[in-house]
Amino acid sequence: MDILGIRIDKVNMNKAVEIAKSGSGQIIIKEGIYNENNITINSEIPISIKGEGNVVIDGTDLAELSIFTIKSGEVSIEKISFRNNPAKFGGAINVQGASGSSLLDVNILINECNFDNFSSNASGSQGGAIYAKYLKGSLTINNSNFTNSIAKSWGGALTVGYSAYEDALDLVISNCNFENNSGNNGGAAYLMANTITIVNTSFINNNATYSPGALELYNCTATMDNCSFINNTAGNAAAAIKLEFVNNQPITSLQITNSIFENNVG
Repeated sequence: MDILGIRIDKVNMNKAVEIAKSGSGQIIIKEGIYNENNITINSEIPISIKGEGNVVIDGTDLAELSIFTIKSGEVSIEKISFRNNPAKFGGAINVQGASGSSLLDVNILINECNFDNFSSNASGSQGGAIYAKYLKGSLTINNSNFTNSIAKSWGGALTVGYSAYEDALDLVISNCNFENNSGNNGGAAYLMANTITIVNTSFINNNATYSPGALELYNCTATMDNCSFINNTAGNAAAAIKLEFVNNQPITSLQITNSIFENNVG
């Protein structure tokens, strides 16, 4: 692993984050497979974590804790493959603030990452790969793949919750793929943010025990362009998308353009 441009051997990622907090905030992970989780990011300066070559962080046989837990505002994670971690909330990434006036103000970028095979047997598990809650600011997920993840409750691969307050979180998902994920509700994703923009993204072969098969949008203003929903299934209704609103909250709306819906069943 390189930290601040210096190669350091026999250092775990928690130690790397601690060192980066005292310097430029930049961490470069060299090619390899790393068996780690419970890595906490809590820094007063921006933290950038980037893989170089084929970098895999694998949570096999570790405690049921997220790989990364983010507790501070400005973080970027790029070019890393995450897999096989059974945390109840966000096997790869967990970021949470608190309710009311304590929303965590974030500027988080996730770019060119892969999330595969996150599954928890815990009752009420949410967001197989990524779980975010009580946020304001921005969360951007680009050029990433979410596959083969399971949640017992909301969002098979991705859950963003309790971030739909006025002027709270702006969520952008672009050039992503959600495939073969499942959950009780929102087979691929359950999203509750102030504004949601989804572009050039595919939802394929996702499944919900109840509804919807692919994507639930809750109490938000959402736009979607050039997206594909193919072969998603729901046990009850809303084969592809479900839009829910809350009384006396900002208007919930969804605009869809240039998108494909094929062979969805619910």
